[in-house]
Amino acid sequence: MTLLQTRRAVIEWAGRVHAFPVKAGETVDLAVPGPAATGSQRIGWQAFFEVLERQQLGVAVDGIDALSHRIIELSKAHAELPPEAFGPPWYRRLWHEIVLR
Repeated sequence: MTLLQTRRAVIEWAGRVHAFPVKAGETVDLAVPGPAATGSQRIGWQAFFEVLERQQLGVAVDGIDALSHRIIELSKAHAELPPEAFGPPWYRRLWHEIVLR
């Protein structure tokens, strides 16, 4: 399981599985083309990320190429998910950005 917290990561994953943002009441989710869930309305990425940021949510995916996901509060994610779900430590990400680019 991987937790996607940045806009770029979420959009890249959604593009890979052909998902788009939808809103059902006050909650947001990602859906695929086909029979839409009752009561859900397709929204833009800006509105989707505004809700995620305002409610401090992240997208936990079971596999990079699978649609299986859930929208989870970041505080719950830190309690429930293993450390590997959050990616490499900050110093490895920084090293990658500086040296490998």
